[in-house]
Amino acid sequence: MPEYGGSVNPRAVFSDKLMTQKTFMSQREICFVSRYDRVRGPICAAVFNYLASKMEIKAVSAGIDATAGFPVDTLTSQALKERGMLPKERILLTERFDKRHAGAYERLIGVDNDITMRVMSSCPSFALKLSSMAQDVLPPKRYELSEYFVVIDRVQSLLKMMFVF
Repeated sequence: MPEYGGSVNPRAVFSDKLMTQKTFMSQREICFVSRYDRVRGPICAAVFNYLASKMEIKAVSAGIDATAGFPVDTLTSQALKERGMLPKERILLTERFDKRHAGAYERLIGVDNDITMRVMSSCPSFALKLSSMAQDVLPPKRYELSEYFVVIDRVQSLLKMMFVF
C-alpha cells in the first residue's frame, strides 16, 4: 500500500505521492526561529496558528539566543490577545533553539536572513528544511502596542504570501 493510501497501480502510486497543499501542510509542524523568542518568533507562530486553525498543523517558535522558560515580551502577548490570536489565559514562554528543534520539526523558518544563516551554520545537515520569511520581519520600532500591531499585520501578509490557508 502506498504511503499516502490508494492502489498499488504504478500510475496511482505516482498520483498518491502528489499531495494537495492542504494535505502536505497537514502533515507538518513548523518552528519559527528568531533571536530571543520574545517578539518576532512568537508573533509568527501565533499568527500562523491563527491562519491555519482549520488545518491539522502546528507552529511553535524558538530563539537562537533565548533563555528557555522566560515569558515572552508583555506587549507581544497583549497584542496577540487583543487581536484574538492567542487565548486570554495563555502564557507564552520562550524556548531556546538547538539541534533538537532542527530534528523535531518538518520545517524551520527564520524570521530574517541573519537568523536563517545562523541556523544554517549551526545545523547544516538540516538545510533542506530551512527557509526564511519572504521578507525580513523587523522588530517593533518603539515599545508601544500600536507598533506590535504593525508587526502582526506585516507577519500576517507575509504568511499569506508564503502559504495557502
